[in-house]
Amino acid sequence: MTHPALKDTVGVGDAGEIASSQGYWYADPDTTIRSIIANHGEVIAWVSGHVHANLTSPNFVKTLTIGTRVVAAIATSSLGYTGRDPQWWDPMPTVYVTLYDNYLEVRFRDHGAGQWLSANVNGTMQNLATIAR
Repeated sequence: MTHPALKDTVGVGDAGEIASSQGYWYADPDTTIRSIIANHGEVIAWVSGHVHANLTSPNFVKTLTIGTRVVAAIATSSLGYTGRDPQWWDPMPTVYVTLYDNYLEVRFRDHGAGQWLSANVNGTMQNLATIAR
């Protein structure tokens, strides 16, 4: 778990969102970080915030191949002020990550609305992301 997202994961491709492809919005140096992940088999996910992404932001949850393994890049957004035009009435999204022996499950909740929701997972809206380890 870390504050900044991995480069080119969440929000990339949506001009209306802060994206982890933009300067200061991703962990740096990217090549070094990915090399460390590739060389440590116990890394299964990169869980981050920082970009204040909406649940609908492209690749709110994304799977990546780093080295020879699949790693989940999971955005956690923010409990307020999401997107480029933050308002006091913005959703209050959080993620629930459950780790099992051979997979992760990610669920999404808007605490302001008191509802379970869907998020953009690898380009499609899903209410549950299941990621094999």
